[in-house]
Amino acid sequence: MKTVDMTRGKPSEDQLLLTWQLERKKNFSDYIVEGIDIRNYGVLEGLQGARALLSPILQVPPAQVIAFGNSSLTLMFLYARWLLDRYKKETGRNTAKWIALTPGYDRHFAICEELGIELISVPMTATGPDISAIQSIINQDNSVIGMWCVPKYSNPCGVVYSDEAVMGCISLLQESSPYFTIFWDNAYGIHDFDPLNPTPLLPIMQRAEEMKLQDKLALFCSTSKITYAGGGLAGMGLSVEMKKHFLKHLGVISIGPDKLVQQKHIQLFSEPTSLTAHMKEHAALMMPKFEAVLSTFADRLYNTPGVRWSKPKGGYFISLYTPHGTAKKICTTARDKGIILTQAGSAYPYGHDPEDAHLRIAPSYPSLEDVTYAANIICDAVNEVIKSM
Repeated sequence: MKTVDMTRGKPSEDQLLLTWQLERKKNFSDYIVEGIDIRNYGVLEGLQGARALLSPILQVPPAQVIAFGNSSLTLMFLYARWLLDRYKKETGRNTAKWIALTPGYDRHFAICEELGIELISVPMTATGPDISAIQSIINQDNSVIGMWCVPKYSNPCGVVYSDEAVMGCISLLQESSPYFTIFWDNAYGIHDFDPLNPTPLLPIMQRAEEMKLQDKLALFCSTSKITYAGGGLAGMGLSVEMKKHFLKHLGVISIGPDKLVQQKHIQLFSEPTSLTAHMKEHAALMMPKFEAVLSTFADRLYNTPGVRWSKPKGGYFISLYTPHGTAKKICTTARDKGIILTQAGSAYPYGHDPEDAHLRIAPSYPSLEDVTYAANIICDAVNEVIKSM
């Protein structure tokens, strides 16, 4: 029996090879960059070139970017903890809450669980967050200090926030408590299947600045699925004022990021079109895998009652929705047949999907042949479980 692991949205070996081959063509002998020795301590906010590289992904000017480490999750955790500490110190309260859009990213939820922040689930819509539902919550409870958002090709639904949804998020900033901050994780900001015609996303920081609400935003991205998942760059975008305050906090735990890795990325994408060209190669590897899953689902699950799935134009995931009370059984059945999926319920706070009806499909890591094979086995599992009901 063949085993296929589809638990995480990991880049495939072929995707990692894209950067590896590009790197072999470059010369990384320079160590004096921007007038400093990049082998030494310092430059807490990151090299100017690294901040310029991350700037268009974050949709903020380089002056508002922090390029730090290889993990955006680390930056999210540090900023969430800093926000929570400020909230507790200034209000004298010991409990805080956070909006979790569902289905969502399990590692976002894990940060809140680690920090002891209560998660409040709000279902995602086809165009972004349910603004009215969130507004009702924060109007009644000023202990809500944050909200997770993946605004483009969201994990795991593949939703791209509409202009109205982005403006709705800004309206939440206007009417919420002083501590309420939107964590805007644009992890898939340039992961379009058609990089030459990318799906647009309204720049939230720019619109928030027009309304003087920029201090209540924290933007994140990384190159983990662009270059190397364990050796890339993490970026953070903040208002000028909040960047100044957070750098002071960051300086307590670090004397600066790995600037050698930053310089490597700067040189890899030194031409204006090089990053777009690189993402086009990623798309050429990713899109056939997604098409294989979607076409298999269309062929084998089209008339299956209670079954539907997302059809993203980019990103890393497909959401499969099944009849209530079946997702865990389908996940187990697929595993018994050799297909390892992310555990049902993982896309919900505390691992609990109240409807037990969602599965996250991650086609990126296996080969195209294995993805096609796995998609058929998943369909077998869905039909088998439904017939047994």
